[in-house]
Amino acid sequence: MRRGNKFLFASIFLIAVIQLGTLFFLYNSDAVAQYISEANAPPTTTTETTEMPIVGESGAETIITEETTPQETTAMNIAISEAQTNILIDAKKQVEERVEFKIIPYREGGYAPDNAGTAADVIARALKNSGYDIRELIYQDIVAAKDKYPWELYEIKDIDKNIDFRRTPMQETFFMRNGLVLTNEFNKDDPENAAQWQPGDFVYFSIEGDDWAETCGIISDKFSDDGIPLVIHNTADPGYVVENDFLLTYKIVGHYRYPKP
Repeated sequence: MRRGNKFLFASIFLIAVIQLGTLFFLYNSDAVAQYISEANAPPTTTTETTEMPIVGESGAETIITEETTPQETTAMNIAISEAQTNILIDAKKQVEERVEFKIIPYREGGYAPDNAGTAADVIARALKNSGYDIRELIYQDIVAAKDKYPWELYEIKDIDKNIDFRRTPMQETFFMRNGLVLTNEFNKDDPENAAQWQPGDFVYFSIEGDDWAETCGIISDKFSDDGIPLVIHNTADPGYVVENDFLLTYKIVGHYRYPKP
């Protein structure tokens, strides 16, 4: 009887040891599985709040707050104003629509049609669609300071609201007087210089190599393989609005941002 009791107690003890071992294995298996799951899970991203200056149509600067992940940056790693953003969006739309290069005759109302025009019309159209009536703005500035404009380039010296704003030298003079005047030199190896070339900026080029522009364009947010900002512009070749490596093709005679920050 005592031997039987010993055998019974030994059996119960063995069963208890086995059960405890099973529970310990299951517990550690769950812990290992959780560790593996956490190790293989995609990294979580946190957000940070940044303040970005926005320039309204009145020219007053306000501050808006937006949440961005630390990985999010613009193509040029800079924040641009609301006006620059809208100008860039419209310029890219003109690229998508392949707005035709065409000399548009004098028009009542001034503006070229949406589907055709010249380089100056790309800028005028982008400004108009961004809320800036450049036709009216240039007209008012010419009336206020006619002698500041390059009338020597034209046979007719009379102010004409419907055509003056479409003339490249007149546009450039307006931005020189009312916009932010920026460098004409580009150096991608100089961070301070490169930071001046922002999307939505206007650039004027002299094909002849003198001091007056014959064509112009809008700085893109994309770069060439050499790190040079692309330009959105319209010339006879290829005959429609394009976004390409044009910045250093001709002499740069003007570089402006409007409205002035």
